[in-house]
Amino acid sequence: MSSKAISVTRSHSFRLTVSVFCVAVSVALSAIFHAAGANGVMFLPMHLPILLLGFLAGAKYAAGAGFVTPFLVSFIPIAGRPFGMPPIFPIATAMSLELATFGAVAGLLYWVLLGRKATEEDRLDGQRAGAKDIVMEVLLVVASLVGAMIAGRLVYGLAASILYPMASEVFGLTNPMGFPFRFGVTDWLRTVFVTGLPGIAIQLISIPTIVVILRRARIIGSGQIQGDK
Repeated sequence: MSSKAISVTRSHSFRLTVSVFCVAVSVALSAIFHAAGANGVMFLPMHLPILLLGFLAGAKYAAGAGFVTPFLVSFIPIAGRPFGMPPIFPIATAMSLELATFGAVAGLLYWVLLGRKATEEDRLDGQRAGAKDIVMEVLLVVASLVGAMIAGRLVYGLAASILYPMASEVFGLTNPMGFPFRFGVTDWLRTVFVTGLPGIAIQLISIPTIVVILRRARIIGSGQIQGDK
């Protein structure tokens, strides 16, 4: 096997392993928050690992992981959470599209911005980066995160506006409280811009920190990201 083939195999193995790990962490965090009675809408435990995965493994892997995670959360009744929570349709379905968008856009934007702002040598050797380069790296991660957050929430809003009325009016489904599923723009905006702010703040602080530390330690480099261009 050629050195190039070995490199590609290792890159694939790395990204697949990290993807499985991030999905597991996302499911576990959701269960922990449920068991603790914490507000998942406020702290967004499922979002952070999938957004981070976009930077670690690239758009394709993060999109796939993001898509399956809400369904796994629904199908795995752990920490006292009943089976089917969140409801597979329409909530988990809309969330799966949202998380898939998070991962895909974060990975794609980061790859594009990283390619524009750094030379190939710098991208492959984050350990040599100076203070100015670290600041730039943080800004690139934050910019990619913000873009992914906006895109994902827009996708969720669009999906929910279609799927929620469909669930109630076409299939006669009700939410866990026994009421018809309804999607309101005002409630959606409140959730996005007010309720979820603590979770967003945690993501904007923790994800750039983790990415920069891993790149400076040369645990990750552009190889994991470039494979998704």
